[in-house]
Amino acid sequence: LFYSQITGDSSPEAYNRVLLSGGRAVELDCYDGEDGEPVVYHAFTLVKPCRFEAIIRAIEKNLFKTSP
Repeated sequence: LFYSQITGDSSPEAYNRVLLSGGRAVELDCYDGEDGEPVVYHAFTLVKPCRFEAIIRAIEKNLFKTSP
């Protein structure tokens, strides 16, 4: 599967798909959100931001399912 860093969403589900398909590392590009809370997105792309906390909480349960 191919996951684009140019378009699409920065979403907890996208990071979970990568981890569950055997990905051993993910990169979270973090920036200050408008409300001061960190958000994740790929700068200078069409990717919509997602709250950092939402991604971390969602991927926690899948971090080591396919790889120690």
